[in-house]
Amino acid sequence: MGKKKVSDNVKWQIVGLLKGRGKTQQEIAELVGVSQKCVSSIKKKHESTGQVCDLRRSGRPRKLNFRDESYIFREIRKNPTLSYKNLAVDFNAKFSNFKVSKATIRRLLIKKGLESHTGVRKPLLTAKDRIKRYKWCTQRLNWTFNDWVRSKFDSSLKITRVIFSDESNFEVFNRKSRVIVKRF
Repeated sequence: MGKKKVSDNVKWQIVGLLKGRGKTQQEIAELVGVSQKCVSSIKKKHESTGQVCDLRRSGRPRKLNFRDESYIFREIRKNPTLSYKNLAVDFNAKFSNFKVSKATIRRLLIKKGLESHTGVRKPLLTAKDRIKRYKWCTQRLNWTFNDWVRSKFDSSLKITRVIFSDESNFEVFNRKSRVIVKRF
């Protein structure tokens, strides 16, 4: 079991009953419905600070203020393919009063709702490219051997008008051409 949260109204009620001096801490605890330790803690807090609300908790101060966060968010929205590392380098170069790591930027963007995704690959041939290829092929449909090869200077020296290449690059796990994009 954890601690039960006691509202400020109940705490002020406990302080009022303690000031009345008609009841003991145990009787007040039973009357209000809290533990005797809770009544004792509220009494000590009220005597030392004059308040019953919880004090602000200590912790590490935030590194980035609202303007810094807005700048980072704007930059990543301008260029979604920018890496966390490059964004951190850019930010640190622009604002030299403190340094921000790529992990801080990553946490900030995740908090804002942006996550990393693999970008959609562009098709190798668009509809326009396919139409151009089809037209090129239909224009050369009835070409003869001499149309494909023409002579220049000397009939023994044959120079081709069209060069075909059968070289292709195939990679099974091509991870270098993958683009990471930040989006909602």
